[in-house]
Parts: sequence; C-alpha cells; structure tokens
Amino acid sequence: MTEQELQFHLYLRNLPIPNREHGGHHVFDGRLDLANFAIPELAQAFEDARGLINAAWAANTPRILAPDGSIALHLDYINSSAVNAITFGYEGTYFVGITGAMLERFVATSSSLWRLDEVRELLGLEAANEIEDPLFQALLLTQLQFISSHEVGHLFHGHQQRNAFRTEFRNGIASDTAGSMKDQAREVEADAYAIHLLLSNALLSDTGAMIRARLESRLAKEDCILTLVTLAIGSLFYALEPLAFESGRVRYGDHPFALARMNVVMREITNWCNLNLPEYINWATLPRFQRVMAPVVNAGGSEERFKMWLRQGDYLRGQSGADYTSDLYRFQDELRSEMDPLRWCIEGQQG
Repeated sequence: MTEQELQFHLYLRNLPIPNREHGGHHVFDGRLDLANFAIPELAQAFEDARGLINAAWAANTPRILAPDGSIALHLDYINSSAVNAITFGYEGTYFVGITGAMLERFVATSSSLWRLDEVRELLGLEAANEIEDPLFQALLLTQLQFISSHEVGHLFHGHQQRNAFRTEFRNGIASDTAGSMKDQAREVEADAYAIHLLLSNALLSDTGAMIRARLESRLAKEDCILTLVTLAIGSLFYALEPLAFESGRVRYGDHPFALARMNVVMREITNWCNLNLPEYINWATLPRFQRVMAPVVNAGGSEERFKMWLRQGDYLRGQSGADYTSDLYRFQDELRSEMDPLRWCIEGQQG
C-alpha cells in the first residue's frame, strides 16, 4: 500500500459515525482491496484504470493554481455496498473515492449495452463476437472517468475546501428550495467540467483516434467519441435515477433529475464544440439524443423505469419544466460568481 492509499484507508476508518454508517452498516468501510472485488475478472481492469487516472492527475496537478496552495489529487476505491462517491482533503492531498458498488453499477450498465445491435450500429461497429469486447471496456472506462472527473469538478469550482468531507449522493429532500437549487447548480457545474475534460482529453489529443481504432468504428473520430460519451453517461444516469419522479419535488433534491442532467450534458457538448470543434456545434440535437438513448431505455429492463423517463420528458416539455431549467442555469451563473475567489485554474489557461 502506498502512502496515499494508506492515508485514504485510515481516513475512512476514522470517519465520525454519522459519515461512516447508515442504518447500522458501514457505508465507507475503508479502502477497497480489489483482490476482494465482487467481479474478480474485472479487478485488474479497474486497478489499471485507477493507475492511468492517477498518473494523468499527477502530471497535471503542478499546473493547478489554487487559493490554498499546491494541489495533490488521488483516486481510490471504497469498500462499500452503497452506490456513491466522495471527496475529502487530508494531509495535503485531495482524495476522490468511488465505492465498489458504484464500480459494479458501471459494469452492469456497460454489460447491458455492448452486445446490442442498436448500440453497435450507433457507433458504426461490427456485430459483437468477442467475450471481452473493446466496446464494453470503452463504456466502462468512460463512466469511471466521468464520475471521477465530476468529483474533481466540485473541487475545481471551489465547492469544497481542503479539510471538508463531501458525499456525492445524500438522497435527501430539503425544505429550502433556494438551497437545494444551489446544490443542484453545483452538480451542473461538476457535470459540465467532466464533459469538457472528457472531450478535451479524447479529441484534442491522439486518444480519440486510438479509441476509434480499437473499436474499429466506421464513424469519424469526432462522431465516435461524442456518441460514446453520450451513451456512457446517459446509461449511467438512467440506471442511477430513482424510479419515483414527482414534478412537485424537483426543486427540493440535491441533484437535478436524470433527464435534466442529460440536458446539461448535451448543452455542454455544444459549448465544448463551439470552443474547440465548431464544425460539430450542431451535433447535440434532440433527435440524436433520442437515438442514442433509445437502446439504453430498451435495455433498462423495467417498465417502471421507462415510465419514470417518460414522466421526466413530459415535465421538461411543459412550462414548469422550462421554468425549472431556466432557474437551474440562473443559479449556476450566480454560484459561479460566488465561488470565483475559491476556484482552481490551470496555469496558462484563461477562464
């Protein structure tokens, strides 16, 4: 165990009980030993992915300018049956933790998609004929990168100070809509950061071409990556969303509901293309989104989950949904101004 891995483990083991337990069970019960991962055949894949992400973070952190001084980042996995992610600061390092149950959720959503003819047609792939298909691995890694980047997005935007502990999913309903909408705006900021980071890493380097070649996609590199990212994130949000959807409570949760978050994803794909790939500025259309999500919904395996998705769509198309979306982005703008003194930035980059 490295020094940072040990720090991560000891911090979790010494959390106050309200942060560590729920219903009498340990929620964050120390660092996950992947030798004991529930899906042994994928333990090495997750270990390799963790190593790649930590190496990338280590290479880039010297360029981060933060109000509280030099930054170190470390990703690790948590021994927990709760689907969650956390961030905290300890001994000079910002840690991002993802639970074993969340890793299992990545596996479940990726497994449900990679063999589907509709998905492979979307990505311009041949029919599935391998046990360990590159598409499964690409979906899995994209989801892991998105969630870990989302957590870093909270840090980058000043949502958390070095010594604070933050749980991603609190699953609470607040009594104060303004406070909840500000919480939701934080999630919008973190999602936007993750989208921009994913697309920049893939399409402003050789990585996207490598992924396309490994998938043997007939699509252009840009179409392949944009479709893969939308598919991976859309399937994850769809699977994570609670079945119950009550339009009267959308302003009281700590996260926007799944379809609203996908609205953010498509908006930020357009924003990223506007900055970096203007010929694709019209890529993220509603018909394209519907085509990408159709096999996700069909593979969901639950009539109730499908009905939840339809209820969310009906809400967003109405005036109440339009007002909610407008207010969500207004809160995002206000939050961005409020957090500006606490934000991190990359040396040599503007904005």
